[in-house]
Amino acid sequence: MREVENLHGCYLLCSLNPSTKGRTYIGYTVNPQRRIMQHNSGVHKGGAKRTNMKGPWVWTVFVYGFPSEISGLRFEWAWQNPKSSRRLKHLPAKRSKESQYDYRIRIMSHMLHISPWTRLPLNVCWFIEKYKRSLQPFPPPHVKVHLDFINCSKDQAEASSQEDDLFAEQEGSISSQEDDQKDVDSYDDACSDDSFQALVNNYRKRPETPKKSSPVKKQMIIQRQINVSCILCDKEIDKSVSLSCKDEACLSQFHALCISKRCLSDENAPSTFQNIIPVKFVCPSCGISSSWGEYIRSVRCFNTVIVEDPKESPFLGATCVKRIVSQSQR
Repeated sequence: MREVENLHGCYLLCSLNPSTKGRTYIGYTVNPQRRIMQHNSGVHKGGAKRTNMKGPWVWTVFVYGFPSEISGLRFEWAWQNPKSSRRLKHLPAKRSKESQYDYRIRIMSHMLHISPWTRLPLNVCWFIEKYKRSLQPFPPPHVKVHLDFINCSKDQAEASSQEDDLFAEQEGSISSQEDDQKDVDSYDDACSDDSFQALVNNYRKRPETPKKSSPVKKQMIIQRQINVSCILCDKEIDKSVSLSCKDEACLSQFHALCISKRCLSDENAPSTFQNIIPVKFVCPSCGISSSWGEYIRSVRCFNTVIVEDPKESPFLGATCVKRIVSQSQR
């Protein structure tokens, strides 16, 4: 299992309950392990109304690497509502013989090629081999696809102890008018364009979660004690927002916008409002290169740690499966 710092991602659940088999659920979270336990424990434990008493739910795929909550929420809303999203209206509707799960995977595959998500340093993680599908179209080269368990870091888990409860509450209020829907194909569709705006408004009202500051490079601390100029535009850099080369031996620093435009020009990609994130980072001074996502995570000191897989993973809904079997045998 991988523990990822500053984790923001969208997930797809699939029901194992014989009476609701084939139903899917799309959501957003910063704490996957805690969220799946909430879904399988019921609404009284923080789970969503639309998954309450319809489990056990199994965690199938997780798209993560979004830079912020708002970015992740936008992806979640569009994935839930391909017919309402102006970016996805052109995609073919669900085919008659296509399962709801395969339809959701197909929509996600196309979203990875559509702005604004196509340039984000995203990862597609399959949690269970059985639910793995061939992605058509295949994701862009900078999007990593792998099979593993993903969870947030311990510090983020502690800081976000109330986050998913708030999302569950707002989700319930937005989707309350859909609770009586029985159609499996439309089960996890949201209602209207106002639903995403409601999520944004709720996000703005929430108090800021205290975040534990990450360690920074020693050379960055030393450099920020003096006035530093951007090597690309030769203007002074605000000490709090400067970026540096990921190689500690290189002392180059630059404005985020300057290095972004430089990397975009190297890719022969125009710098526009919707095309401001490069795919690849190349230092103008030393020439060291990496994906843009890896570069940002390295200079911001966000780490990914490999830890031992849990003996009984909550992502598999094992506890809930045992409970249902025992109830059916009575």
